[in-house]
Parts: sequence; C-alpha cells; structure tokens
Amino acid sequence: MQPITKATELLDKHADTRLKLATGALALSITFRSDLVSSTAGNLWALKTAWIGFTVAILCDVYASMAEAGIWLAQVQKLSDKRPIWWLKLLWGGASAGFATGIIMLLAFALWNVS
Repeated sequence: MQPITKATELLDKHADTRLKLATGALALSITFRSDLVSSTAGNLWALKTAWIGFTVAILCDVYASMAEAGIWLAQVQKLSDKRPIWWLKLLWGGASAGFATGIIMLLAFALWNVS
C-alpha cells in the first residue's frame, strides 16, 4: 500500500470516528439536558459553546467528506488533476477545533456544576 493511500485511509477513519463522537455527544447532551442541568446550574454559556463546537465539527466533517468524494469522482472522470488540499485542510482543522472546543467546554460545564 502506498504511503499516501494509507495516510488518506487513516485520515478518513479519524474523521469518521470524530463525526460519530461529536454527533453522539451533541445528541446525548441535548436529549438529557433536563437531567444534566438543574434549575440553578451556572455557566450555561459553556454548555451552549460545547454544542456550537460539536455542530461545527459535524458540519466540517460532513462537508469535507462530500468534497473528497467530489474530488475523487472528478479525478476518476479525468476532469481535474489538481486537488484543492488547502481548503480540505481548513475543513479538517475546523472539525478538530470544533470537536476539541466541544469536549473541553462540556467537561468544564460538568466540573462547574458538580454538586
């Protein structure tokens, strides 16, 4: 297996895992919001920031996957030899930053509201 093929495969696997984790964390934290958040909970901005971070991660990962599929299709059909890697890196970076923000802020919210 060529190194570039292996790297692309690992990157896709990482993005898929991040997408599943972000989606799960967002869905669970919204679903059980009433159980997690008491009426006296403080720092609700941290929970909302976590939701925004997870949403950014999900959108960037989905859009990057769609873009990669379009690039692959264009290469197969010989429409383009060039791969616009800079904006894919931007999407992957956005997904990673959004996911990290979501995790950190969700943990911060939990720690601030431990009873």
